[in-house]
Amino acid sequence: LSDGTVVVANSGTSELRFFDSDGQFVRTVGRTGGGPGEFQSENTIRALVRLPGDSLLTFDIYGQKLSRWAPNGDFVEASRLAISGRMYFWKGVFSDGTLLLALNNPAQPDIVDGSYPRRVRLVRFSASGDSIRVLMDYDEGSWHAKVQGERVMLTEPPFARQATSRAVGDRVCLALGEANEYTLFDQTGAPILISRRRTPPVPVTEEDRVRHLEDKLRSVPEERRGLI
Repeated sequence: LSDGTVVVANSGTSELRFFDSDGQFVRTVGRTGGGPGEFQSENTIRALVRLPGDSLLTFDIYGQKLSRWAPNGDFVEASRLAISGRMYFWKGVFSDGTLLLALNNPAQPDIVDGSYPRRVRLVRFSASGDSIRVLMDYDEGSWHAKVQGERVMLTEPPFARQATSRAVGDRVCLALGEANEYTLFDQTGAPILISRRRTPPVPVTEEDRVRHLEDKLRSVPEERRGLI
């Protein structure tokens, strides 16, 4: 913070820990629970952001809850995302304080054996959890599904498409690994800039696939190898 205070989010214990500018422990706030100033469960804190004025914002992914904290660690308020039944993932905060969150597989297809694109929808939210607008959909990769009774096993194919997105300042950055490319978008989802490294892609050979599968099988118990 501006006075040198360091705040650490310990997701494993559902706590925020405050240290002064000399590194001396000051206080701990937060705990597991469903009440004000609490987090839904262990390993649920997915973001700790400093806002103007040194107030803090946390994102509880399992509770789908945004909480505000004073610079000294006092709890201020909390609000849940204005959605129903779906889990959004943290992608960052814009310079104006609005949020970028992601919804995986927005269409929720019926799953049978086969391959499916891992589609991601980027949505801009207010800091109080209200949805402002859908910015874009993109494919972040793919899944291979295998249905066994009531269970669905999802695995990522080797050498699959890799993509990631993040809020950067007042822009959205979308990076495509296999193309050595990133694109900047404004807060309405309109593209502004594309940057691409001029390196020809290296083709994946059948030998590469076989070697990858052999390496993976070595670490998998024999009774589970049919799932790969």
